[in-house]
Amino acid sequence: MTELWIYSALGAFPCISCLILLLRLKKKKAEFYYISLFATLVLMNACQMIGYLAALISTDISEYFASAYLISMYFFFAHLLMTSFFLCPLKFLHRRFAWIYIFPCILTALHIFGLMVEDFRLEGNVMLHNDGLLAPLFDVFILTSSIFSISLLAWSSSRKSIDATLKSKNILALLSFAPIILSFAYLIIRSMGPNPVPVVGVIPWVSIFMAVSFYYISRDQVFDLSAGLSNFLVRVTLCYKYLNMTTSKDEFRGFDNDIKWQLIKEELDKCGGQISKVVEKTGYHDSTIRNYVKKYNYDASCAGESHKSTDAENSHGSSNIGE
Repeated sequence: MTELWIYSALGAFPCISCLILLLRLKKKKAEFYYISLFATLVLMNACQMIGYLAALISTDISEYFASAYLISMYFFFAHLLMTSFFLCPLKFLHRRFAWIYIFPCILTALHIFGLMVEDFRLEGNVMLHNDGLLAPLFDVFILTSSIFSISLLAWSSSRKSIDATLKSKNILALLSFAPIILSFAYLIIRSMGPNPVPVVGVIPWVSIFMAVSFYYISRDQVFDLSAGLSNFLVRVTLCYKYLNMTTSKDEFRGFDNDIKWQLIKEELDKCGGQISKVVEKTGYHDSTIRNYVKKYNYDASCAGESHKSTDAENSHGSSNIGE
């Protein structure tokens, strides 16, 4: 019976955590797709928490919560897909998401009629189920929705014209999928063998990770990852340098120069080395930028292949490095 208390407690912590974050999201009037995603996480973990407590009294009662747990998982992956739709810069996807609910609703109907799960059993104090005739449809839905979501986030992240904040959110959402996909892939593979791993030992940790990741993504401002990994790592290095900096004027002046140069360099990379465009965006004088370029030995050829055609078209009317 000890295991039943442990599995119930495992569901209680993410349930309470996700509920607190859900209330905070509602208070700041977050978008519907964030609310629905967190509501599903709360429901999943609440079903685990109450279901294992109910198993101490009656297995029949706990089976209802086990069914509700699986049904909430159908909608969880639908809401993940929906979130990737709303993070996409294609606005028409924001208005046409209702069809996503078709798939979890079909799986729910099949579940009610016993085609997804034949029955449940309490084995080793773990609630397990026997697959129904059409149970593989859930695995197909998990893989399909995950692959589509990842592909859409990757495509959005690669767009040059996308807003920096939205691009950063897509990158963060894409990174957050890695442990989720690995966890469910592991569960699916182990479920095919003689010793399946109960999802109740994995889902709570995935839920906490999801809650932290997407609560951060729901903010108006996030870490700027639009300039690329190398520039982001330089920013992290500058933060560490600032924490270790003394009150020396020379050290402060050097740090100030490094900050300004990093800003200029990122804009040079985005603009393909065109100083005139960097002047417009940063407000620094043309001579100031050229002095920094010379001081830090900036190589304009590293500004990115995607800007070469633009540079060629505008070279007669723009000020480029090396002119």
